[in-house]
Amino acid sequence: MTLLLLAALLTPGRAAPPLAYRTAAGQVRRLATGRPLIVSFWASWCGPCREELPRLKRAAAKVSVLALNYGESPNTAQTFLKAEGLTGLPVGYVDAAAPKLWAIPGLPSSVLLDAGGRVVRLQYGPLSEATLNHWLTQAGR
Repeated sequence: MTLLLLAALLTPGRAAPPLAYRTAAGQVRRLATGRPLIVSFWASWCGPCREELPRLKRAAAKVSVLALNYGESPNTAQTFLKAEGLTGLPVGYVDAAAPKLWAIPGLPSSVLLDAGGRVVRLQYGPLSEATLNHWLTQAGR
């Protein structure tokens, strides 16, 4: 999927495409909104993701966050999160090889959704503290 197609699928002001993910227990869940939500794709091998995850954990106290591990086993991800003191961060799992409407150009990639499930902001690359604070303001927190 090209970046051009991605831009058409994830566009600020438009509804986010459907998104299914797995829990650590293997249950399939669908993305649900109803309140602002930050969806962030990450992997334990990704250096910028490792920088961003503690910021997302702090943000989760103020706004809903879903950190979607991209292509790793729950065991690998959970071992990493525990070692880094990031337990308690809401995490889901997506298969990097599965076809999807949420194709991303790289990791980390984050999307801010409003309460109605519309895309408010996109960030390809790590969320800086300043950008994340701006997103929290936009989310009303």
